[in-house]
Amino acid sequence: MSWKDSAAYKAYSALGERPRGLEPWGVNNAGEVVIGLGELFCRCNIADEGEEVELCRKPRFSHTGNLRSHVKTAHKMQVAEVRKGTSSGSEGIEAEKFYKAIMKKHDALGADYDPNSEIEQTPGPVTPSKPPKKIHRPLVPRKKDRTVNKSQMRKTAGIGKWCPACKEVKRSEFKSTSCPGPKGSNCKAWEAFTSESESESESGTKI
Repeated sequence: MSWKDSAAYKAYSALGERPRGLEPWGVNNAGEVVIGLGELFCRCNIADEGEEVELCRKPRFSHTGNLRSHVKTAHKMQVAEVRKGTSSGSEGIEAEKFYKAIMKKHDALGADYDPNSEIEQTPGPVTPSKPPKKIHRPLVPRKKDRTVNKSQMRKTAGIGKWCPACKEVKRSEFKSTSCPGPKGSNCKAWEAFTSESESESESGTKI
């Protein structure tokens, strides 16, 4: 089977646009561009020296001969001569490997490939971050007789009968059957609330 009948070359020759990730041509020792067997897309680098690589935008050619003429006339480059007649077996094997590698890279890059994606982008302006919002804790809930409403405290703080801190100490010390423990202890229930004195200092008004 000829390299032209390989699945890779058929896929390559059916493309309407240049395969993704295609590299520019190099030159041989004589300074000539070496165009591979069956190539249909121009790989001349048209970028100025020192700039990012940019390949010729010319669309697909119908025949390699037309591509060779384009490189000579449009890009004014010397093109290496090809051997007359049928390509040798080794040349055919190399050509098939060449197109397999091209199509493998083309498929791996995917349809959303952007050739400029690796170019460093100028960062945009930095938006100053907003200061964190101050958390306003509610006052300790109290009953009509001004005693602490323990059940409401536990409910608001999301605590069951006992918080982890109170479980670690002897509950008998609290003289209570549930949280909250004494104010000033490590009871987590108190952390969800602010005292009247704290509220006064924050607002500047007496409650």
